[in-house]
Amino acid sequence: LTGTAEANSTVTIYNGLTNLGTATANGSGVWTFITNTLADGQTYNFNASATDASGNISASNSADYIVTVDTVTPTITSSATATALDENVAANTVVYDANATDASGVTFSLKTGSDASSFTINSSTGVVTINSSPDFETKSSYAFTVIATDAAGNATEKAVTLAINDLTESINGDNNANTLTGTAAADT
Repeated sequence: LTGTAEANSTVTIYNGLTNLGTATANGSGVWTFITNTLADGQTYNFNASATDASGNISASNSADYIVTVDTVTPTITSSATATALDENVAANTVVYDANATDASGVTFSLKTGSDASSFTINSSTGVVTINSSPDFETKSSYAFTVIATDAAGNATEKAVTLAINDLTESINGDNNANTLTGTAAADT
């Protein structure tokens, strides 16, 4: 913790009402105090008061400096394999639902690389959609990485694969006109 007070005064640092110790302000009034190790998941309410050379004691800061320690990364609980998707489904179809747990809540994003540009993720819900209709003959599987980040900036990643199902393309015939209509993809 660092602050300013009257030059050469003694600064007493508190966590709530608990006295943690003292620091001495230098000739410019700057003081520094190193706390003991702070426990993960705990909230601390730091404040300070200063005593000058004459024994005058300042009031404690009116507002506490509140610190919550969070060093734990979120845990992504959803699978590393998305449910296989039929080719030719509409663009913006949901392909994956990322879920994560963390004490402070999370936001979701996709890691740049792999096939990330083929997808969009809702940063609040973790729902992933495909940006365009997939075609098995063009691309039979995709890979992307979901990132879950908590309020403290701790992040974790999960690589996800998505298979595309090959569907039989339909062709319709007309015996009277000797014509065929339909769609078919070239074999690759």
